[in-house]
Parts: sequence; C-alpha cells; structure tokens
Amino acid sequence: MYTAQRIMEEYAKEQNTDSLGLFELVVNEEEKRMDFRLSSWVLLLAEHFKSLYGASQGDFVTRQVISRCITKDETLH
Repeated sequence: MYTAQRIMEEYAKEQNTDSLGLFELVVNEEEKRMDFRLSSWVLLLAEHFKSLYGASQGDFVTRQVISRCITKDETLH
C-alpha cells in the first residue's frame, strides 16, 4: 500500500489536485466526441505491479489496491 500511495500522491502533486479519479475524460475535437479512459495514475500503478509480479498477479494486486482505497475511503475521491 505504501508504494501505491506514493504513486498516487506524486501524480496528484503533478496534477495539482487533492483528489484522484479512476477515469479521465478525453476530448477529441476533430471527431467532436468525448471518451473516458483509465487515469494515468492507474496505468502507472498497473505497470509498477506488473513489473514486480508479472502480468496476471500484477493485475490482481492493482485491483486489490484500488478496491481497498475505495472501500477504506483512502486517497481516491
């Protein structure tokens, strides 16, 4: 959890925000449409755990960390 919290805090600091969302709104002005994508911090977190534990276990750990943050009301808003 410490590493995940550090990644989230660094991302929030870079983005100058107090809260993090799981998704970001992406606007494509050429096509005049909007889409949602996973936030960059989620991708950073996933890549970190993938490099430590491999693809399958890394995905599991990422999901567990995000779930814990949501259910324990930590960091994510």
